[in-house]
Amino acid sequence: MKVSRLAVKELRQFARHFELTALEPGLNLISGANETGKSALVRALQAAFFERYSTKSVEDLRPWQDPNAAPEVQVDFEHGGLDYSLSKQFLKKPRCRLTLDRQVLEGDQAEQHLQQLLGFSYPGKGASREEYWGIPGLLWITQGTGQDLARPISHAHGFLRESLSQGMEDLATSGGDRLIDEIAAERSTLLTQTGKQTGELKKAVSEVESAAAVLAETDRRLSQSSSAIERLGVVRREWQEHESARPWEEAEQKQARAADQLHEVNRQRQQLVSNETDLNRTRRERQQLLDQLGQWRDEADQLESRARRVAELKTRQEAAQAEVTVLERQVIQSTSALREAQAVLARAEAQKRRRELEALLEEGQLALEHARSQVERAREVSEQRRQLAVRLTGATLDSNRIDALARAEEAARESVVRHEAIATRVRYRLNPGAAITVAGQALSGEGSVTLTESTRLRLGELGEITIEPGGEDLVASTERVQAAEQDFDRLLKASGVSSVAEARQRLAERQEAEQKITWLDQTLEDIAPNGLQALIAETERRQRRQQSARAELDELPEDRDLAISTSDAQDALELAREEASRVEAKRRATRDEDIAARTELDTAEREYQGLTQRIEDPDRRARQRASQDQLLQLSAGIEALEQSLGRQRAAIEAANPQVLQDDIQRYARSAENTRAAQRDRRTEIARLEGALGADGAAGLGEHRAEQAARLERLARRQQALELRAGALELLYQRLQRKRSRLVERLQAPLQRHVARYLRLLFPEAELTINEAFQPGKLHRNGLPDVDFAALSFGAREQVGVILRLAYADALKEAGRPTLIVLDDALVHSDRPRREAMQRVLYSAGHRHQILLFTCHPDNWADLGVPVRSLEQLKSEAGG
Repeated sequence: MKVSRLAVKELRQFARHFELTALEPGLNLISGANETGKSALVRALQAAFFERYSTKSVEDLRPWQDPNAAPEVQVDFEHGGLDYSLSKQFLKKPRCRLTLDRQVLEGDQAEQHLQQLLGFSYPGKGASREEYWGIPGLLWITQGTGQDLARPISHAHGFLRESLSQGMEDLATSGGDRLIDEIAAERSTLLTQTGKQTGELKKAVSEVESAAAVLAETDRRLSQSSSAIERLGVVRREWQEHESARPWEEAEQKQARAADQLHEVNRQRQQLVSNETDLNRTRRERQQLLDQLGQWRDEADQLESRARRVAELKTRQEAAQAEVTVLERQVIQSTSALREAQAVLARAEAQKRRRELEALLEEGQLALEHARSQVERAREVSEQRRQLAVRLTGATLDSNRIDALARAEEAARESVVRHEAIATRVRYRLNPGAAITVAGQALSGEGSVTLTESTRLRLGELGEITIEPGGEDLVASTERVQAAEQDFDRLLKASGVSSVAEARQRLAERQEAEQKITWLDQTLEDIAPNGLQALIAETERRQRRQQSARAELDELPEDRDLAISTSDAQDALELAREEASRVEAKRRATRDEDIAARTELDTAEREYQGLTQRIEDPDRRARQRASQDQLLQLSAGIEALEQSLGRQRAAIEAANPQVLQDDIQRYARSAENTRAAQRDRRTEIARLEGALGADGAAGLGEHRAEQAARLERLARRQQALELRAGALELLYQRLQRKRSRLVERLQAPLQRHVARYLRLLFPEAELTINEAFQPGKLHRNGLPDVDFAALSFGAREQVGVILRLAYADALKEAGRPTLIVLDDALVHSDRPRREAMQRVLYSAGHRHQILLFTCHPDNWADLGVPVRSLEQLKSEAGG
């Protein structure tokens, strides 16, 4: 069963018309938040199938705050190759209409067909309840009921047994159960469950034992009696007379003759059945001939209609061909217009590009000139910095070295002062023109000389004077002065200066140069952040872009006469393109129509020619004549068989089989009665003969005969009851074994389907199912067996879904319709179990249609089917 469309109107949340269409034949995932209508759609399905259209107990279907609404449900579905459409309206102007192909059923007739098709029943009155829902009630899971299996299975048990046992013996059906129950009830009146005697049988054994004890006591007393000789003689004479006449044999002979007559009647009945079979076979053969002849007549009638069809197709193909020719010219025109529009657009775009390039060239030239000036400025700054850096190369003077020079100069000066303080000072003042020589130095005028060592003072013609400074301290002081002056000279040479002042001047110049280098670096950073080479490269790139733009501009033609803008040209091109596409699409469509018409015409012509050839085929004409001749022969044979069957039925009715059966039973009872009477006489003779040695007490013999007869009757009753008990026990055991084998055959496919799904959830697990189709124990490797009822809520829900899918597989194999509805099922499953159940549902989706309603679509992201959102569907439907 495949539902293709579900439509509701004025039903709960769906006050306006809403349709759920294009349902897949397999899995369908329908999502929606709470209160969006998922359960309302499930309730709509239930109402469509389970509720009588005339019931007043469906007020829950009405939209809230609309007491005048008339809830309406429409369901389109397919089963067994037939398309069904079900429409029901409740409460106001209730109606029910079921359409299957061309047949239309209304009202109660439609509902009767539905319950027979799907396997459920309607209540006598009032709202439908789950005990009436049968197979759909088992396969449709509403919110929070997935774990509940006992009640749905018990409600669907009869339908399941009837559906799954098709093709098996009656013993596997519910009728077989009733037969076994009846036999078990009969058996229980005689035997207990363990096979011990009870009831009438136990009572009969007790009565026999009691009667035997009484007879034994009577025999003891009768052995002492001498009476009963007269009665013995009478009974003996009667026994001898009947033994000679043997009246039971006459009754048995009459019974045998009646049995022979009944056997002959039964033989005639068998012959009647055989003749009826021949008649039905002959009628089928005649119908086949009639069908064949009718088919040939239909083909002859079809020839003219096919000729008209060929003419119509020729006209249609010629019209299509003419239209194709016209459209091809239009295509050429539209293509030419499109090329013209493309050319205009190209010209407009070229002019637009010229304007853009001219603006870019003007702007780029300004930027290029600025960049060139920046390069020149950067080069000047770089050169200044280079020169300053060269000047600073080798300059090692710093404040520390200056301080060291100053200290050395001060030490040298101080040593000189101290040395001069202890040296001999010669002051002189010479007459003008006079000169003296001191230590080789000519002196004149006025001055002084400090002598730190032996010095000759030449006085010209007057001679010379040698001055010897005195004291050891003078030598040491001289050495100190020389050492200080050497240290100072060494520092000056190392610093590359001749004096401390020069060193200070150079340090000041260096610090000024370093400051200027820092300023120049900042200036260069401002001019060329990425360096001079990068600035030069950028300037070269700008120059190349200018050259490229200039080259591109030179290549673009000047089109001053073009008066259309680029956007207008683009719009014109789009219009031309749309027109060309429209004409081309129409041409292709018309060409496809032409091809289709030509193909259909070729097919029609071939069919017409083939039909003409078949009709005019000589072999066919010969077969047609032969079939007509055979039809006459079969009709004559049917008439003869019908006449013969009439005579046979009359003969059987004249023989009166029921009277013969009664005669057989009557004669059998007569024979048995006469034999029983003769046995009774034999018994009485034996009793009387036993009384011959009695003590002669009055009436003891008769009493003994009565007790003996009673004992014999009781013994026969005990024997009959024992035979009945044995027969019932044997029949009961055989039926139980046979029923068990049939139930195993019945359950085998169901167990196979359960195992296929169960092992996707619990690998290598097994679940037993009893005769009532209820789940039993779950066996899993490494775990103790556990009853289904003892599983956790989530596990029972998962196994419950699996069992329902297995029932659906078995029902599908039996040819019954199946539809799985899951309303927010498996919400108590953790992620691993839910993933396993997705594999289960995906597998079942290959065989059944499944409608899965959920408010958690993310939980089913791996189900492999798209999610259909009720919110989106309602929005698209305008409500």
